[in-house]
Amino acid sequence: MTIALVQHAVSPASTPRVDRGVRAVQAAADAGADLVVFPELSFTPFYPRVPVAERRRSALDLAEPVPGPTTEALAEAAADGGVVVVFNLTPVAG
Repeated sequence: MTIALVQHAVSPASTPRVDRGVRAVQAAADAGADLVVFPELSFTPFYPRVPVAERRRSALDLAEPVPGPTTEALAEAAADGGVVVVFNLTPVAG
């Protein structure tokens, strides 16, 4: 099994983050990876660095539904590349 570990900076907007993640999955699959692993907080800003009292929004505002835009984009990239992708995401509580 070949494992690809992805390291990338988190941009302020969610679309570039997800697009960059999709490209990373594609590149890893093209390089022969079977498993693509992203580090914690790859698709959300590092919200713990801002004290709770100083936040303009709650960290829960970063949550998204599953399935949702991030999971759908990465699932499609994984299926296209024939790889398994592991990443974390704060899901909306149902």
